[in-house]
Amino acid sequence: MRDAVSEVLTVEDLTVSFPGRAGIPTPVNHLSFALEAGKTLALVGESGSGKSLTAAALLGLLPEGAQRTVRTLRLAGRDIATLSEKDRRRLRGCDMGMVFQNPLSALNPSRRLGAQMTESYRLYSGASATAARKQARELLTAVDIPDAEKWLESYPHQLSGGMRQRVMLAMAVIHRPKILIADEPTTALDVLVQTQILNLIQRLQKTYGMATLFITHNLALAAQYSDTILVLYAGRRLEYAPTARFFQGPRHPYSRALLDCIPTLGRHRRALLEISGNAPARPTESPGCPFAPRCERATPECVRALPPEQGDIHRTLCLHPLEPV
Repeated sequence: MRDAVSEVLTVEDLTVSFPGRAGIPTPVNHLSFALEAGKTLALVGESGSGKSLTAAALLGLLPEGAQRTVRTLRLAGRDIATLSEKDRRRLRGCDMGMVFQNPLSALNPSRRLGAQMTESYRLYSGASATAARKQARELLTAVDIPDAEKWLESYPHQLSGGMRQRVMLAMAVIHRPKILIADEPTTALDVLVQTQILNLIQRLQKTYGMATLFITHNLALAAQYSDTILVLYAGRRLEYAPTARFFQGPRHPYSRALLDCIPTLGRHRRALLEISGNAPARPTESPGCPFAPRCERATPECVRALPPEQGDIHRTLCLHPLEPV
């Protein structure tokens, strides 16, 4: 599944901890994955599994009190784990673009869109105000916003939710980043606009050759818009596989349970399935599998020690994985 030549981002043993804060010691726990040029990795799991915190750790935007440790964090062959704050700002401004869940809160409500879009471009490219304005106008057109000049003079609250997300996309790719991180980019959008936004991300990805980290709890969207699936639970990687292989037959009981919870045609007369118990609100330092308390296949061995990861192309962290299809 991994090809070192095509890897844009390599992450090995990423851990996020909150030293001194009881109950939430490691919300991201020894996480490893790779992003390839032009490909999409879907990071999936329930709320609280550590998806957004993983993105924050990559960008150097962790909340106060959080501590990041990582064995390897490499972007296009460059070690970015120990960058200075100045270099991290440039990294976020140029090499890694971010689309947040709520564009209305991510955009500055007191500044016109044109000023917000051109600020970063002028700062890191040295372009003139006229050139930056032209670039912003072209990108708004590229993300299917008509009459771009008019909207550059508008404030965020004057746009619809879908248009604000398009503006966020334009801002995220204005420097042609190597990686686009899309954190639940279709939250609160209707189904039609959701499809338009995700198709637009795919189009921009193809145009600029970006790798994309797509953070979502929606497995149906992950199936349609990703090349690789990483299932995260309580900060742990439970399953990691090519998307087609994953949906042919997930091997971890948690992955299977997530799929069984999705409503499907023909099941309208049956009650929706659900996973018993609740995801841990605060991951603990239990030595075993974090999903064991909710798993129907769990045995005493699952609680006593973390199982070894099994598989090659399709990797699973489970002592009793489901049989491959």
